[in-house]
Amino acid sequence: MAAPDGAVATIGWLTIAVRRQEVAIMLMRSLIGGFGLLVALSSPAVGTVVDDGPTRVHVQNGVMFRSGGIGMPERLLLARAAADFNLKLVFAEGPHRAYLSDVRVVIERPGGAPLVDAVSEGPWFFVRLEPGEYVVRIRYGSGVKEQRITVGDRQRDVTFLW
Repeated sequence: MAAPDGAVATIGWLTIAVRRQEVAIMLMRSLIGGFGLLVALSSPAVGTVVDDGPTRVHVQNGVMFRSGGIGMPERLLLARAAADFNLKLVFAEGPHRAYLSDVRVVIERPGGAPLVDAVSEGPWFFVRLEPGEYVVRIRYGSGVKEQRITVGDRQRDVTFLW
């Protein structure tokens, strides 16, 4: 598979043909996203949006997070940035695990006030938390799921299915 005036990229089992212009756009967004992470880590503000790319970096109560994953370009950007986060939440439904977006995410310490209260912009939600125990509450439609999660230095993946 070859793209006119482009290249072929292979990621695991997936082969993607892209034009040079698309590659340049993805690289630019990745660089902007990386700069956004740097700014987010140094920003003590509550409710800050760091960049305006397709997978924005947000900061609430000193906790950095970003979400997205609608379409392959967003998933590639998020996959590149995944190492900066120690918790990845995935939202899906049905036997074929169709991805969900517009899922409300609340993360708090047990018995504490919410650290993150946001709506996911796609099926992947990445968070950078201090190591410890948290309660993650997810709401999609009329359904609510809650899970206690222990987070360490390495990334933990948790999937919520409806």
